[in-house]
This record gives sequence, structure tokens and C-alpha cells, in this order.
Amino acid sequence: MSYAKHPFKVFIEVWLYFLLFILLQLMVLGPGRGYLWYVPADCYFQLLLFFMFTLLIYHRYNISFRAYRYFMNIMVTLLLVYCFKVLFLDSGNISDLAIPNIFCLALGYWAGLLWIRQYKKWSVALLLAGLLIGTVYVTQFKYFSQFYSYRTVTGLINEGIGTDSLVMTDRNGDTFRWEPDVYYVMDFWHTSCYACFQKMPDFNAYHERNTYKNVRYMLVNHPLNRDTLMMAFKILDEKGVTVPGYTGTPNLSSQLGVVTYPTIIVLHNNKILFRGNAEPFADGNIIEKLVLK
Repeated sequence: MSYAKHPFKVFIEVWLYFLLFILLQLMVLGPGRGYLWYVPADCYFQLLLFFMFTLLIYHRYNISFRAYRYFMNIMVTLLLVYCFKVLFLDSGNISDLAIPNIFCLALGYWAGLLWIRQYKKWSVALLLAGLLIGTVYVTQFKYFSQFYSYRTVTGLINEGIGTDSLVMTDRNGDTFRWEPDVYYVMDFWHTSCYACFQKMPDFNAYHERNTYKNVRYMLVNHPLNRDTLMMAFKILDEKGVTVPGYTGTPNLSSQLGVVTYPTIIVLHNNKILFRGNAEPFADGNIIEKLVLK
């Protein structure tokens, strides 16, 4: 049976192969979906997926390879335009985290084309470049995530904000009262955030090791529509944390510029002094720098 005379058969088989690759990806990386390491680890898979998929389409469906190439050229071009938009036109967008994955996808596809055209050294060079991007992304993901979310690597900032408009309540329903000359270290989380639960023990340890009387640690829940009454506090009790917990109003996170979870905010005398992820907060000894400066 000629594939040239049965384009529909080609179309179906190509998509079945593609779904098989995606299924393999889910089997390998699926258990990590929802965790931070899933995103950078996916770089390697995108690189190899589109390299192997390009070779497969060429060798099995040579007559239809031109259509595949046209489709991929359009898709890669649109994705790279999207990367440019996110990097240079948007400010602090979680979609930035997909950019290295998109680059690895493009490199894998281009490496496949070069291999087919017998430019094997260049093809290997592109694959090595993709592996390098993936390795840097995996090992330095905490800083990528920090920069993508807040456009700063250290997290140190100096933004004025009125605390009168920042409303939180404790488990008894009492409204929190802000005090002057106190450094409030707030860890923002929500009930569907797996990464938040991963980082929570570390934040609890910061609280228990704290020796500064003017530094207060608190876990601030961002309420979701599906959350039930006292749900956040019950989760904190189950986790066994000793950090005081609070629930913010639905717009509290946006007031403080929180775009990803978990995010740590350090507030002092109507100023935001730190906004970022847990790793820059810990690695930079942020509290010591702020309190002792």
C-alpha cells in the first residue's frame, strides 16, 4: 500500500507515534507533574523527542516529510516569537519557565534536519547545546524561576506599600494588626500547591531558629474558590508546622505582587524589602542582611 495515495493513513499513524512519545514522557516524568523539578527535566525530553520524531517521519514517511517540515517550521517560528514576547514585552510571567523547553524543542527539530542532510557534526553540536541548556536549567532552576517571576535574582527590592489595605485573619477570624519596626516574613501558599508543601518544612525551620525579637515568620494562605472554611488551618495542623498561619483576602497576593507560589515576602515599616522564592531567601541570608544592616 502506497503512503502517497493514502495521506489519511499517514496522518493517523504520525499522530499515533507522536502520542506514543507523549505517553512515554508522561510515564518517565509524570510522577513529578506539579513539582518544580518536572519543568526543567522536561527540557531533555523535548530535545530527544523532536530529534527522534523528525528522523522517524523522514525514514518512514519520506513522501510526506515536506508537509511535516512546513508544519514544524511554522510551529517553531510561532513559539520563538512567543518567547521574544514573554522575555521582552511581559513583566514577570510564569510562562517564562517554558522558554528553555521551547529552545530544546527547536534544537531537537533542527538537529534532526541536519542529521538527515548528512551534516552530522552540526547535528551533534545542536544536541550538545540542547543538553547544555537543559543541564544549566536543571541545576540553576531556582534562580531561573526567581528571575522569570520577579525580574530579580536576589529578590531584594525596596517598594513602598500601605499596610492598612493589607488584610489577613487568623484561625479565630481575628484581623491581624501590623506593628512598626517589625520584619514580617510571609510565606504565601495555597491548598493546591505541591511545591508549597515541599518548602514548608524549611520555612518552619527558619521560624524555629529565629532569634530576632523583631522578626516574625508567618504562613499566609491565598484562598481558592474551592477551599472550605478552616481548610488551610487544618492542612497546617496536619503538616505539624509551628509557624503562625493566616488567611489573606483574595486580592492580598496581588497587592504584594505575588505571581507564583510559594513566594516569600519580607515587609517592614510599609516597605517590601524582599519578594522571591525560598532558595534566594535562604542562600542570601536575607534576614541577617536586612536586620543587621
